[in-house]
Amino acid sequence: ITNPEYPALIATAKAIEYAKKVNVPMGGIVLSKVRNKNYELSSKEIEELLSAKIAAKIPEDKNLPESIAKGIPLVWYKKYSPASINYKILAGDLVGEGYETNFLENLRLMFKRI
Repeated sequence: ITNPEYPALIATAKAIEYAKKVNVPMGGIVLSKVRNKNYELSSKEIEELLSAKIAAKIPEDKNLPESIAKGIPLVWYKKYSPASINYKILAGDLVGEGYETNFLENLRLMFKRI
């Protein structure tokens, strides 16, 4: 898991290099705190830099710090936020079951800015 910013990506590149040395398999990169601003690296640039595919993109969510402070997982605290929905999709993919979004989630994803 990394952010689309240079310092985080440099650390991620080092972690990937180490994982390869010790034969730890990697399924892909999860980008979090994605804002889709022009100062962020593009998905293509990140995949080229890290020599790895992006498995998921999680948008930045202003509700995350509040959910952490309250001790409530974001997916319960703001279950229809784009970040929550994308976390649920990622979790379904990781366990091999997938996640089927409901009508309200589809609407939220349709109108998100990611």
